[in-house]
Amino acid sequence: MAEAAMSGLRAINVSKSFSGLQALLKVSLTVPVGTIWGLIGPNGSGKTTLLNVISGVLPCDKGEIWLGDTNITGLRSDRIARLGIARTFQTIRLFTHLTVAENVEAGVMAVETGGIDDRVTALLDRFDLTQWRSTQAGALPYGIQRRLEIARALGTRPKILLLDEPAAGLNETESEELLAMIHDVRDDAEYGCGMLIIDHDLRLIMRLCDQIHVLNEGRTIAEGAPQDVRQHPAVIEAYLGHQEQSLL
Repeated sequence: MAEAAMSGLRAINVSKSFSGLQALLKVSLTVPVGTIWGLIGPNGSGKTTLLNVISGVLPCDKGEIWLGDTNITGLRSDRIARLGIARTFQTIRLFTHLTVAENVEAGVMAVETGGIDDRVTALLDRFDLTQWRSTQAGALPYGIQRRLEIARALGTRPKILLLDEPAAGLNETESEELLAMIHDVRDDAEYGCGMLIIDHDLRLIMRLCDQIHVLNEGRTIAEGAPQDVRQHPAVIEAYLGHQEQSLL
C-alpha cells in the first residue's frame, strides 16, 4: 500500500479562498493507485473546488499537489492531464457533434500514437457502448453519456481519475450498472487507477468506496472506512443532521 500511495495522488495542506471566503483550509488526502476514495460533504463544503485545484482548473493559494514523485502544484490543466490525472465534470462535457467512437478516440489520441482503433474498441466494449459506436454523443440517452464521459477519460490511461457526481441524474438501475463498471475498472490490471469520487448518492458512495474523506466548510472533519465514517458524530451532525442519519 505504501508503494501504491507514493505512485498515486497526494494533496498536502491545500488551501483556497475566493474574495475572502475560505473554500479550502489545509486539506490533505492521499489516493493510492488501485483504490476508490469518496469525497463527501454538504453543499458548499469545497468538494468540487478540491477537484478543480487537483486538476489544475484552479490554482491553490497554499499547499502542494503531488502525482507520484512529481509536484504538479500550479501546472496548467492540460499538463496535469498528460501527466496522468483525468477528470469528468458534474455537467457532462462531451464533444456532442462527434460520434461515441470519436469521443473515445480523442481521449486515446491524447497519449497514444499507435493501436488507437484497438484501444477505442476495447473501451467501448468495457463500457457497453459498442452499439452506440456511430451515434453522435449529443443524441445519446443521458445515462449513456455519463458512461461515455468516463470511457473517454480512461482513454488517456490516467493514474488518477477524478469523478464529479458520475451518478447524478441516473436512475437506480443505471447507478447500479455504473457502480459495477467502476469496480471492474479498479480491479482491472490494464485500467486500474486511483479514483476520487464526489457523489450525493450516499448509499452508492458507501458501497463503492474503499475510503471516504469528508469536508465541511472547507475543512476535513473525518476520513476513514465507510463503516467508520457512517458512524462519525461530526459527519452525522455537520453533513446530514441527526434526523437524516438513516441515509448513511
